[in-house]
Amino acid sequence: MDNTNPVFQTSRSSRFANIVHKSVAGFLIGASALLLVQFGWIQYRIVSKHYINKQLANDQITWEKEQEAKKIGDLALEGEKTA
Repeated sequence: MDNTNPVFQTSRSSRFANIVHKSVAGFLIGASALLLVQFGWIQYRIVSKHYINKQLANDQITWEKEQEAKKIGDLALEGEKTA
């Protein structure tokens, strides 16, 4: 390598600045990726919690309808026994 060529001559401070620049850029990219993953996880938790609550509400309604049908069936059986 020819050190007399000005393209290859970089000062120490310039090399240090390049290292710092790459380190800061890497840190910012990593931090952004971490925030995106965290935001995605939070969204997943919110959506899954909403889905679970919705499913529980549907199960509760179904259970109530089954209990009501059971009561009607029991009343019908009592009516047949007394008739």
